[in-house]
Amino acid sequence: MKAKSTFGSSEFSAPRIAPLNAVLRTSTAARRPLRRTDIATADGIYQSLAATLFARAAAIPQAVVRAAVTLCGAGSAGISILEQPADGPARFRWTVVAGRLSKSVDFSTPADFSTGGVCAEREEPVRFAFPERRFTYLQGLGVAFVEMLEVPLHVDGRSLGTLWTAAHTVGRRFGEDETETLTRLSAIAGTSYTRAR
Repeated sequence: MKAKSTFGSSEFSAPRIAPLNAVLRTSTAARRPLRRTDIATADGIYQSLAATLFARAAAIPQAVVRAAVTLCGAGSAGISILEQPADGPARFRWTVVAGRLSKSVDFSTPADFSTGGVCAEREEPVRFAFPERRFTYLQGLGVAFVEMLEVPLHVDGRSLGTLWTAAHTVGRRFGEDETETLTRLSAIAGTSYTRAR
């Protein structure tokens, strides 16, 4: 079985693609213990984001993904923007990335076959366990996606894309506190896109 990639002219093999329900784990978050967050560190990060938003809104997206790595204890974090090229299908492009995947800026995924697509369609936070079992092109990035947490990103009430975090080590899981943190950071990022216009 071959699946055509929308982010290049090459094709990738996709043997034994897992069904979506095999990698989707959103309902398990409520059963996970809360992770202790350093309140002073969190307050300092949010204060810095507020100051940056006022002075340099364009710098907020990168600051937000760095904050997501720190506050969520993630291996990587990024913002995926939904794009609709005139000459091809819609795709999500990673416009800013922090952490182990920081060199993957501009990586793009099919809008109709991606974690971002699932999040945007459902309009709610989604969590994936080993998503590369379904979205096999992620295997080419060279790191394990033990878990991904993704939340919608809106600008002026319009869906712009998603904000995501990824865990690359076995045993690291995201719970309700990380979902709340990422949702808060997504709102800050959305405000920055509005101010930067």
